[in-house]
Amino acid sequence: MRQFMRQFEDETDAAEQNVKKLEEELKQKYIRAKKLNAGDKEADQFRKAIDDKKDPIYTQDERDTLKQARLALRRASESALRFRPVAYSVSDVTPPHVPSLPDTFVLAGGDLGNKGEKVEPGFPECLTGKMQAAEIPFAGGSSGRRRALAEWIAAAKNPLTSRVMVNRIWQHHFGEGLVRTPSDFGRNGDRPTHPELLDWLANQFVEKKWSIKAMHRLMLTSNTYQQSASHPDWIKYSEADPDNRLLWRMNWLRLESEIVRDAILSMSGRLSLEPGGPGMFFDVPPDVADGFEFFKWFPSDEQQQRRRTIYAFQRRSVMMPMMEVFDGANMSESCSRRGVTTVAPQAFTLLNGQVTTSQAPHFAARVVELAGSDRDRQIDTAFAITLSRKPTAEELEKARGLLANAPALDGITRLGKVLFNLNEFIYLE
Repeated sequence: MRQFMRQFEDETDAAEQNVKKLEEELKQKYIRAKKLNAGDKEADQFRKAIDDKKDPIYTQDERDTLKQARLALRRASESALRFRPVAYSVSDVTPPHVPSLPDTFVLAGGDLGNKGEKVEPGFPECLTGKMQAAEIPFAGGSSGRRRALAEWIAAAKNPLTSRVMVNRIWQHHFGEGLVRTPSDFGRNGDRPTHPELLDWLANQFVEKKWSIKAMHRLMLTSNTYQQSASHPDWIKYSEADPDNRLLWRMNWLRLESEIVRDAILSMSGRLSLEPGGPGMFFDVPPDVADGFEFFKWFPSDEQQQRRRTIYAFQRRSVMMPMMEVFDGANMSESCSRRGVTTVAPQAFTLLNGQVTTSQAPHFAARVVELAGSDRDRQIDTAFAITLSRKPTAEELEKARGLLANAPALDGITRLGKVLFNLNEFIYLE
């Protein structure tokens, strides 16, 4: 991190000197055009002349050069700030620093000026079975309210926390939770399909010291997870249980949008596994980059943009295109589970999108490097990289037709786009 911070600080100093040099040259031109002296106050009006595109003193090239120099300065200075270490802390201000903690009141209609009855910190009666204020003694310069809440949430006797967590982990691996409303375990939520299993998993979670890794291992090594997505009696079972609530087969799970992008980068051999640090900014159209009043979107360099998608910087109004098409999380609200849609833009994105278009040639180069010039070996290698298997006889014939009369790299590039579009590539079976 220090290396990048120093790099951008040096770039900031160089860009600042460049801007000052250009502004001084433009100022001198303004002085000559207006026949002023260097010390005249009117000489500082040269900036207004630069901003006025109709002013004949400056050419459009001069204005563009200064604009680009200022953008380079802003980009370098903002990048340097992102790599400077910053520590945040949270604490309560408690006596004797203030006379007393502020009282809390029920606000009628949510109006701060319309206070109702006074209330004390406590826990939901529907979960605890009783209505009484929590015992929260002052300790260590803090009111202790946050700690009391955290200890209650993580208490072994809490009936909800462990169940909610194991249900989320189950949902991640099976596509659906044992409770299919992961954010609602109340009366309006769905009933668990396997309540005894949910209770057992929750107890295991607590006994294994709240280890998420242990729960992953437990679920992934289970017979339920290792089932096939198909079943010899699928017609019979699908009529009795079309939603697979009884887990008679494994669900087809489409890869999340981030993993689809990472998988394509991995197949091309271009995925950067650089860990940690500030996120990267992906390419956006110029009108989007300039569309923020207080924020300028500066795309990261090509190397940074090859990092895992988890490091992609995104705003509510600017999502990575591939993530938006493949049902990325809604950034305007809490997302307990993502939707899974099948729409035409997904196929177009995998055929002609920026990620596929940029990575397919690198995939082709990797295949040719590994397989040499033999077409059949190239096809076998392409299938092995993307699908971890050899092509069937029918697939081999179709691939040969796709590669026929085409330069090696062009043919494998097209084959790569086809393979990236297969259900077998974007679905976990």
